[in-house]
This record gives sequence, structure tokens and C-alpha cells, in this order.
Amino acid sequence: MKKNILSIFLILLISTLTLLAQEDVANKVDYTFTLNSDCLDEPVVIASGSVMEGETFTLPSFGFPEYIPNWQQLYDALVGTTFELESGAINENVHLDIQLQQLDCDGAGFVDPTGEGNPFFIFLGIKVTGEQSGETALEDFYYFNEGKHATICFPMTEEFLAFLASVGIDPNDISFAYFLGGEYLTEGMTWEVVEGNPGKLCLYLSHFSQIAGGSGKLVGLTNGDASVPEHYFLQQNYPNPFNPSTVIKFGLPEAGNVKLDIFNLLGQNVAELVNRKLSAGIHEVTFDASNLPSGIYLYKITTGKFSETKKMILMK
Repeated sequence: MKKNILSIFLILLISTLTLLAQEDVANKVDYTFTLNSDCLDEPVVIASGSVMEGETFTLPSFGFPEYIPNWQQLYDALVGTTFELESGAINENVHLDIQLQQLDCDGAGFVDPTGEGNPFFIFLGIKVTGEQSGETALEDFYYFNEGKHATICFPMTEEFLAFLASVGIDPNDISFAYFLGGEYLTEGMTWEVVEGNPGKLCLYLSHFSQIAGGSGKLVGLTNGDASVPEHYFLQQNYPNPFNPSTVIKFGLPEAGNVKLDIFNLLGQNVAELVNRKLSAGIHEVTFDASNLPSGIYLYKITTGKFSETKKMILMK
């Protein structure tokens, strides 16, 4: 009996040590960063290398040859951008093919693939090839382990801010989205401005695919009123009841980080509409509930100084 107990104990101990050892082994991340455009005969490799999970790599300076269109200012705005896969985010060695896409052959910026003319400061396609999983197409998602993420931080240098101004993007009105099936989707990503000298605009991703960064208009968020309210407020959504979309308006007497989330009556977060720094003013965001069932939902705004929750009814 004692031998059996001792054997079981040793088996459990060995299993535990094996799992701990596996958790301590970081996976290798090979990467290439390329310009990928119909303007070019073939992709232009800007940078390549290898890091481990938990380590960062940084976009270096790069002087464009004469045959490449006028994208030097665009790229200079991205110099110093860092990429990192959090430790434990993946279970295999991977290669990241990071492509700077949708470059305007006749200009110095990007082209909106939807034809809507949204201004961008970044449009990336990140194709992942896993040692075990194989290649994940750009149109698909390569997911990380639960609770883990990848981080892309753009330094808010003079060059970055100058490029934003050149394409008409307000640095206080920036948004990101995944581009999938001709639509922009924000589920699975958050972003924030991190104070510093210079500050950083950091994007946190739950998976890799095609990623666009532009103005708030990109995800239906607009500064609908130039006036600045005296107090914080959250208005009742309109229309209400709604099917399938509705507009939520809120006011900020000062700039700050804002979260606007949608919850069901079980308290589960079913959508994150805003999670970033916004300028003072009156803002509107459109919530599309096409993928949710009919029912009562709660929408909650949270800032450093204000929080309020209201009900709304989805009636299909």
C-alpha cells in the first residue's frame, strides 16, 4: 500500500515538474517586416530577425531606394515601433510575416480597401506560420492562449504626429480595428496612450490578422459636437428599443481615458465599444447588435472621474 502511494506521489511530482518546465520554455519568434504593394515588383524587406516570447523587436530606420514611391515620411513615422508576444502566448515556434499593406501608389499614405476613404496611419497584415500549426492565412485569425496578448507600441514622436496631421487624423481621436471580410471589427483588441517622453500609443491584440489604425470614424465613433460640456453625461441610446443598431452619446468636460462596454443581464461583457483616450467634447458611437439575441442589455461608461450605467432593449 505504501509503495503504491509513493508511486502515485512520484508520478504526480514528475508531472508537475514537467508542466512547470514546459511553462518556463519560451518559444522562438522569427519575423520579417516587408512593404507589400502592387506598386512593387516584389515585397521589400525592411527588417528581419528572431526574438523569444516576452522580448521585443523594434522597427529600424530605413532609407528607401529611388524606385519606391513616396512612402519615406510614412515609414519614418513608424520607426521605433515595437512588437512583443507576451510570454506564454503561444505553444510553438512561429514565423511572423508582417506586411505593411494598402499603400497608395500615387500618394504618400494608405488606401482604404472598402472604398470609404478612411484615413490610416497604419495598415498591417500579419501572417503566422507555426511549427506545428502551419500557415494561417491573412484572412484568418491566429489566436493566442487565453489571457495572453501581443503588444504593438507606436512612439508618438514628432515624425508620427506630423504624419497624422498630413493625413488628417487627430491624435486624440485614434482607433484600431481588425479588417475582415470587408469590415472593420474591434473585438479582441484594446489600446491606450502610455505617458512618456515621447508617449506611446500601445495596441493589445488577442490574435493576429489584418490590422488597421486610423481615426475614430473607422469604428463608427465620431465627435458629433464641437462644444465641450460642463459635466460628464451618458444619454439614453437612440433608438430604443432598437434593431440591430443604436447610437450612444456621451459628454466629456475634459480629455481622458474612456471605457464604454455592453453587458447582458448576467453581467457578461458582450461588447467593448471604446477603450482609449478621448478629447473633451460630445461623442457618439454606434453599437451594432446583429450577432446578439433579443433582450435587455446594459451599457456602462467609465472614466477616471465618472461612471454611469443605462439599460437598452434589443428587439428583433
